[in-house]
Amino acid sequence: MACPFLQGQVLQDENPDAHIVSVVFGNAQRQGLPMMKLYSGEILRLQFDFLDEVTEDLSYRILPCHANWELANVAFSDYAKGSREEYLQSYQYAFGTYTPYLHYQLSLPNSQLQITQSGNYVLQIFSRYDDKQVFLQRRFVVFEEKNPLDVQAVPYFGGNAQQVSLKIQAKTGADLQNASENLQVALFQNKAFGAMRLVKPTVDAGFDNYRFYFQAEEHVFPAYPQFYYWDMRSWEFPENRKQDAYLQEKIIHYHLQADPLGAFAPDRNQDLRGGFYLEKLGSTESNTQADYVKVYFKLKSAQYLGKIYLYGAFSQFALWEKYALVWHEKEKFYTLAIDFKQGLYNYQYAKLENGKIITLPLPYLPDTSRKNSYTVLLYYQNPMKYRSEVVGLANVLY
Repeated sequence: MACPFLQGQVLQDENPDAHIVSVVFGNAQRQGLPMMKLYSGEILRLQFDFLDEVTEDLSYRILPCHANWELANVAFSDYAKGSREEYLQSYQYAFGTYTPYLHYQLSLPNSQLQITQSGNYVLQIFSRYDDKQVFLQRRFVVFEEKNPLDVQAVPYFGGNAQQVSLKIQAKTGADLQNASENLQVALFQNKAFGAMRLVKPTVDAGFDNYRFYFQAEEHVFPAYPQFYYWDMRSWEFPENRKQDAYLQEKIIHYHLQADPLGAFAPDRNQDLRGGFYLEKLGSTESNTQADYVKVYFKLKSAQYLGKIYLYGAFSQFALWEKYALVWHEKEKFYTLAIDFKQGLYNYQYAKLENGKIITLPLPYLPDTSRKNSYTVLLYYQNPMKYRSEVVGLANVLY
């Protein structure tokens, strides 16, 4: 049984412990996304820093989930083999940094743990002495390519949006029993895995294919999503987003220029589609030689817009409280000061509106050279199994 104290919960990406920062989790063969093909030899690699000079005794485990990320109550032997829980032993101490930390790494699968079934999973890092004390939680997907997907992205009405269409080749026999009831689709744009949309479309079973029909809000995406950025791979060198940077009491302070709404022209050379990568210029080992910098954000606004968050891949495209900005009524701007590891970052500002995450408006420039990638996952609830399998994956660039 998988963690009885979590039964029935829908699991999300979380950093419950403030000591764990700069989390990178992905697969080099999948554009850094946290997904891998079953029995393919692909590797998922987790890296993070623990802000302390003393090692923490950590363990890890994987938990099986349904398509909606609710914890599934299935036996370990049904989805994996090896050790149910294992110690996390690979770490290095930071060298030559103002901020002390340990850099941890983990690869999946490994000699202690192999996954045997496709589906949704959650990787947990927890205390060796208390399995309920979770330090870090990340979702990932293991997929098979049982059903080839035909995915297309096309303009949506005025061209400021794009819509994704999907069909799969129909198969005879018991491959996809009762497709209209047992199939679900997950879609997301670029690398926004944390903003994945899980939908149950209408399925039209044609002579030689299944065609999927969606509601507009399910498969329509902004055509040219834009991001602010900052580049602090070297905090001492000039950089056009930097207003000021200095060292004070062994803390690097990095002030960004104020961000206006709706008037920001992004630098295409710094466009990571909302992502980030960690690097210290001139370093031979950024994992342990890049330092931590206190970054100061300022968002101009003529009026209070509600509770605003810093938003991007560093927050798993979710609204985390640690990234909530503070409103200053007299000065008419929002601010946030928070630590980041040296690197290049994309970000947006976002808020919660009617239960949905809404990014604050930036202009959509008619730049036809800009491309968006879309990822589609096909989930199938096999009547013979307790949870959904991931039986297809496709990517399309438009």
